[in-house]
Amino acid sequence: MLAKINLKQGAYKLYSVDYTNWLQSTETLTGVIATVSPATVPPLEVIASVVLPDSKKLSFVVGGGLAGTDYEVTLTTSTTIPAANGNAEINQVDPQCIGVSVEEVCPA
Repeated sequence: MLAKINLKQGAYKLYSVDYTNWLQSTETLTGVIATVSPATVPPLEVIASVVLPDSKKLSFVVGGGLAGTDYEVTLTTSTTIPAANGNAEINQVDPQCIGVSVEEVCPA
């Protein structure tokens, strides 16, 4: 697990993950897909998942969710490594998980 996040119900926050230490020096992030488990009503949302301009970090906004629920956000990234012949090789980085706990804003 990459991190554990505590989030107040209804709050939305911006988070970033630095992949520099996991990537080869010439490897760059090219995309990210975020999935959330479990599905609830209201759902925990991961929006605006983007690779940052340095191509070594990504950023995303997480929020919503049901109070008292522990979620797992899985970030699956794709990367590109320049090959010796000049063509790009596409790789898949192992999915990384982030735990998210949603708390009540004003617990009783």
